[in-house]
Amino acid sequence: EIARIAAEYRLPCACMQAVVHQELSALDLFDLLADGAVALYWLRFSLHRRLRLPPPRHGKRDSSTGWAQVFAATAIRSIRFAQEKGITTWNALGLDHLPDPQSPADLGSIWKRLHRDRTFNLRLCALTLLTAAEEMNGSTDFLRFSPEEMKRAFTRYNASTRTVTPYGEDAYRLYLAYAGEEPAARASCSA
Repeated sequence: EIARIAAEYRLPCACMQAVVHQELSALDLFDLLADGAVALYWLRFSLHRRLRLPPPRHGKRDSSTGWAQVFAATAIRSIRFAQEKGITTWNALGLDHLPDPQSPADLGSIWKRLHRDRTFNLRLCALTLLTAAEEMNGSTDFLRFSPEEMKRAFTRYNASTRTVTPYGEDAYRLYLAYAGEEPAARASCSA
């Protein structure tokens, strides 16, 4: 699945493998509790809508979730970036409209989909990596990136900072391990 998605978005498979490896390795009880709190909020939100009540005023509305630990707000930003750049469209992602970053209903539906649908979550991993690369390096061409540019893109996937973090360093090391020594291997994927 990762190989297919990476090829579809012209992203080195090792980039996605590195991020998913890092994210899954770091999952802990707090991630599960955060997901539970968000799921509870959106359950309350749906109930309030059905009863025609105002939305709940308190509660956790977003968390990083799924294999690639993507936040719904980040996913919406990445979907809009991909639409704008012609990388993909909202309907190709199986959505019925372009999500609005200001819409609580869109935030909830994207979070639920990220949480439940592994393929969607992995697609958003790829799109978030591309968005991060563009933001940090002015390009989405990972095959041309220097090690420093790769680390910046990986860092941005995880944090809103301009400097390379330990996350970026670790993801880059994983990327090298998955990519192997040969540059041609960087574009392909065996998992």
